Amino acid sequence: MFRFEAAHSLPNHDGKCRNPHGHSYKVVVCVKGEVNEKQDHAKEGMVIDFADIKAVWKHSLEPLLDHKNLNETLPISTTTAENIAGWALLVFRANLVPVDKVEVWETETSCACVTFSDAWADGKWESRRVMAGAGAA
Repeated sequence: MFRFEAAHSLPNHDGKCRNPHGHSYKVVVCVKGEVNEKQDHAKEGMVIDFADIKAVWKHSLEPLLDHKNLNETLPISTTTAENIAGWALLVFRANLVPVDKVEVWETETSCACVTFSDAWADGKWESRRVMAGAGAA
């Protein structure tokens, strides 16, 4: 699980989220793939070394997320938890991390969960296929 603090606003929202506000986000990353069965190999028994996942987070995601205004730093038009999760999933996969699911928690009870099969269709990100909801996991 990764954590970051950030501000954002949803300019088209019809409620208080239209205004700048912040969250203490949590991000859960799940990988899927074949387990390395090579005996006496440094990554024996792993799909991927967790250190490799952390390195991608530290290098490619955290600098755009932590203590930032997401409306200014992210390459997505609407900074909802759903879109942040989909973007993060694609960044991990672009860095050869076999991520199958990303959850982005805005609060203790509200998250968006995006899986690779839900988000990726015909070679492009399909935001309409995202699953989201309060407490969804």
